[in-house]
Amino acid sequence: MSDLQNMADLVSTGNQLLDDIRGGAISRMAHEHQTQQAEFKSEHDAKSAQFQAEHNAIVQQQTAAGNAKIAEIDSYIANGRDRQSHVRLSKNQVLSGVEVPNFWSLGVTKRTTLLERVASGVLPENRTPLAREFLSAINCDRQHFGTAFNIWEIEIYPHHVGGANQGYGIWQHIKMSGAVTVAAIVKHISGTVPTGFYCEGLAANEPAKLCGTAFGVSTNRNHYLHIHPIVDGIGKDISETTVIQIALPAAVTGFVDLSKGAWGQFPYIGDSAFD
Repeated sequence: MSDLQNMADLVSTGNQLLDDIRGGAISRMAHEHQTQQAEFKSEHDAKSAQFQAEHNAIVQQQTAAGNAKIAEIDSYIANGRDRQSHVRLSKNQVLSGVEVPNFWSLGVTKRTTLLERVASGVLPENRTPLAREFLSAINCDRQHFGTAFNIWEIEIYPHHVGGANQGYGIWQHIKMSGAVTVAAIVKHISGTVPTGFYCEGLAANEPAKLCGTAFGVSTNRNHYLHIHPIVDGIGKDISETTVIQIALPAAVTGFVDLSKGAWGQFPYIGDSAFD
């Protein structure tokens, strides 16, 4: 090979080297780097998606298991309430009596009037509208039920006559050593709407409804209750009385779910240790 040829090859090699230095090698390195980055990102995304899918599956399983337990607990509580045995602490739930319901103190009342005796064994279509209204309030608009009961109309003064204390309806004193539910079927007729005890939740311009509330205990189980609603009529003229109609008032042991209208005639446990 001539010196001239050698010089030509050297120039060609030099030019190729210069091309590499000017960008060829750098471009190849950049391309390889980008390829590696793309491969890493693809692998990373695949692993992340796999992890997220596995994570979501675990979360869904745990959520489903948690929801199942919550539903089981809710069902247990609901069924447990419905399966409680409730006994009555107050007397004369059927409101027997002539001028005044027996065993019920008058409170700050002006008048007590027996409206109707509602008997079992009567076809619904043969009952009065008032009887059906009161029975419907406890899901009992039917021919047969526990036993006959009375509906009374009670007129209550707005406050103590000549005094500054609030008015209140017929009442009883009961011992309270545990949870207690107080309720009744009540209809507001006129005047200030009574609140509390067997009138809790009462409203004007509504049909007869189941009203009431529950009381729990703390560290003291040697309590008592005077079960009567309050008429907050202080400042009103004594003639501005409240009128309500009432049936099946009672205080019973335990918590009764009143939201379903589940109320009836509860057995009375008596006053004496020897009953």
